Amino acid sequence: MAAGKILKHIMVDMIYRTSNNQITLMDKLLEARTIHGTGQEVLEDVERSPLNYRQLLVKSSILSQLMKNNTSKGEVVGLLLPNTNATVLSFLALESLEA
Repeated sequence: MAAGKILKHIMVDMIYRTSNNQITLMDKLLEARTIHGTGQEVLEDVERSPLNYRQLLVKSSILSQLMKNNTSKGEVVGLLLPNTNATVLSFLALESLEA
């Protein structure tokens, strides 16, 4: 059993070391939008409010601009949000501010 844990650790470490860990979630989101198209629905919450890539990016950008005055680059920001689209939008907005 210990050998299995060691092997798992080695494999996870190998994947991390050979991955481009400088790519942000926003980078990957933009890449996915290019692949699937801006109108593709990508997010839906418990309120059954779907958002496509365009809506997700526009709304997170607007929220980012609103948050800009209250945060700074590198600042640690805590959020307490329900399980809705607002959670993802807030996370993306803060990431674009590098907060």
